[in-house]
Amino acid sequence: MQLLFGKYDNDQRREKSVTGMKEALRRGYWVSKPPIGYERAIKDGQNCIVINKTGKLIKQAFLMKAKEGLSNTSIKAKLNSMGLRVSNQKLTHIFKNPFYCGIITNSLLEEGELIEGRHEALISKELFLQVNDIQSVNPQGYKVQLQDENLPLKQHIRCATCGTPFTGYEVKKKGLHYYKCNKIGCKCNKSAKTMHENYLELLKKYQVDRELIPVLKEALAGVYGEMNENNKKQSKLIQQQATETRKKLEDLEERFVFREIPKELYEKYSQKLKDELRTTEAQLAELDGPLSNHQKFIELGLNFSVTLCESWESANFMNKQRLQTLVFPEGVYFDRQKQGYRTPRVNSIFKLTSSLCEHYKEAKKEKTSLKTGFSNLEPPVGIEPTTY
Repeated sequence: MQLLFGKYDNDQRREKSVTGMKEALRRGYWVSKPPIGYERAIKDGQNCIVINKTGKLIKQAFLMKAKEGLSNTSIKAKLNSMGLRVSNQKLTHIFKNPFYCGIITNSLLEEGELIEGRHEALISKELFLQVNDIQSVNPQGYKVQLQDENLPLKQHIRCATCGTPFTGYEVKKKGLHYYKCNKIGCKCNKSAKTMHENYLELLKKYQVDRELIPVLKEALAGVYGEMNENNKKQSKLIQQQATETRKKLEDLEERFVFREIPKELYEKYSQKLKDELRTTEAQLAELDGPLSNHQKFIELGLNFSVTLCESWESANFMNKQRLQTLVFPEGVYFDRQKQGYRTPRVNSIFKLTSSLCEHYKEAKKEKTSLKTGFSNLEPPVGIEPTTY
């Protein structure tokens, strides 16, 4: 009986605690650990949430996305060089979190319930909406949607003329969908049907015949094995460079402590050495995690390459976008002069597979061995994190 009443008391306390948290949230107070970019502090005798140094970098990430139209991969690389290491998944979560524009949402609240927070907003609501491509009906009568199954290439395509990411809209009266560059004066406006047909043609370049898998597997294993060895050597050299830079920084700090150099010189050269260290750490991050289990990676990549076009056509909105980013990590550019796509970067396995297929066709014409000339193929720099 005592145990039963004890459990009842615990349940009551838990219920009161949850009720208290809900009330605090509805008054605009965040009740758990604040997201990255914020920290708790005492200000004017009050416990509050303030923006820290990381928050200023996150604000830069929002601006890079909205104003420069950079891909998450490019933004991640820039943040790494500034000293903030985040994954693509984490960056996506940051961009979708309304906390950064001053809005609180929480699982303890009703679904869809939004509360104006008492914390300082990192960005404006307008910037948050711009990054998430949420717009109301515009004066032309076009309705722009965040997730429209008919417009999976939004933000993935950029205008080759001005670099602006394409948005999408539907002309409701006609039931037609279009992609559009929103840069004033650019006027690049294309039918979604045409853009999708062109995109499938682009994907076909990286699709392989199933019969080629055995020979491609052998060829790729050799290329990736060589690339791993090169990465290891390069990583060792960069680590040595980083060690030397840290030693120089320690020596400089020691000389400053013992007043052998003035503050001005210390600040000038310490900043220079710290910048060098950040650069070398960013380079190491690019080479991090050599592909030790490359056989499995190759097998997955080749099997995926066989049905590349079919997979994209049959996928839902989210999986289409994942596949697009997998093959073209920095998106693609649409050239309206040539009415086609340009690809700034292609995932290493698809790029290599395409090159090997071309080599195979040439070898077949000339009746020579497929292995001839493999050494002339240029190995990719770095390996994209690949999830199938």
